[in-house]
Amino acid sequence: MVTENKQIPDNEVRFEDMPAMLLKLSERVKKMSEHIISISSEMGKLQGNKKEWLTLDMLIEYLPNHPAKQTVYGWMAQNAIPHYKTEKFIVFLKSDIDEWLSYRPRVPNWWHEREKFLKLPGGTK
Repeated sequence: MVTENKQIPDNEVRFEDMPAMLLKLSERVKKMSEHIISISSEMGKLQGNKKEWLTLDMLIEYLPNHPAKQTVYGWMAQNAIPHYKTEKFIVFLKSDIDEWLSYRPRVPNWWHEREKFLKLPGGTK
């Protein structure tokens, strides 16, 4: 009978050795399956952090006010919006855009009311 540490060359496998070899093979498959499950789990965690890229058109659709392309180009020229240039494309990392949107100063409502007032016939503009 085959011992656990004994290696049998493929051309010398005998019928009597088959049960021990099958048991050994089964143990190896079990260990490999556990390893695959572990790797799969880690990959799942990493995919949760997967980077999502946006094209210019996707960015315009994603932004709340749907700015014109020219507006976005202006922001890029001023480095006011995070973007990446490849040889052929301009792309945006969605997580960068989300962060940019959260830190971007917002105009308070009273400012809009002030602007409306100034545009009235009796306003100072």
